[in-house]
Order: sequence, then C-alpha cells, then structure tokens
Amino acid sequence: MEWTQLHRDMLDDLVHTMHHEKFINDDFYQVQAKKATRPDYVVQAITNYCIVSQSLLNEMTRQIIHTEISFLRINIAAHDMYAKNRSIGAERVKNACMRLIGACHEKNRKGCYSALVVTKNEFSELRKKFSTMVKLERKILENELADM
Repeated sequence: MEWTQLHRDMLDDLVHTMHHEKFINDDFYQVQAKKATRPDYVVQAITNYCIVSQSLLNEMTRQIIHTEISFLRINIAAHDMYAKNRSIGAERVKNACMRLIGACHEKNRKGCYSALVVTKNEFSELRKKFSTMVKLERKILENELADM
C-alpha cells in the first residue's frame, strides 16, 4: 500500500508541474477523470497520442523537405495534430501547431519549417514527461492488482 501511495504522490506532483509549466492544460484532467471507469485509460490515451503525433510529425517533415512543398498536406496534418493535442490537453504542442497552421496559410516555407521544428521540440519534451507518467501509472496499476 505504501508504494501505491508513493507512486500516486509522484504522479500528482508530475501532473501539477506539467500543468504549471503549461505542458498540459485543464483538458488533461478530463482525460485523467476517465480512470474512474477504466483504470488504464490514461496509459492508453497517452500511448495513442504519442504514436499518432509522431506519425503526423513524420508526414509533415516529409512534406516540408520536398522541392514541391504541399502546404495543403502540411496544413491538414497540422490540423489533425492540433485536434489530438487539444483532446489530450497538450497545451504547448497545441500552441506550436497553431503557429504551423498560420505559416501554412501564409504559404511561408521558412515559417513552416521553423514552426515544425518548434512543434517537434515541444512534442519531444512532452513525450519525455508522458513517458514518466505512463511508468508511474503502470506502477500504480501493478500495485493495485497485487493488493487485490
């Protein structure tokens, strides 16, 4: 029981810090609330978010390095990524996506590239924090199962 509480406290501290540093916003608490009915929901949501987001970043990178850049395709992927970030409460990545969308609308290749670099960096930082969160969530689930 002690380990479970220790991991919960660590998780609470991590979430609080991430919120304070604007990595996540209040929407993330809605994701966490779904744990009440499905204990592994946060782990699944974060895992899915990271896989889809990485795929979208890869697609945007492929598009931006082409000689004939497709602002439309980058814009579509950026909108998809924006929606994913909004649904999980990833504030800083969401804001970076907004700048990328703006650069696409302006058909500004350099602006798109710069905004994509920022988006990738923000996602990378968030993914590291989410990785720690997933590890803590899994430890809590393991401890709860062992206590049954």
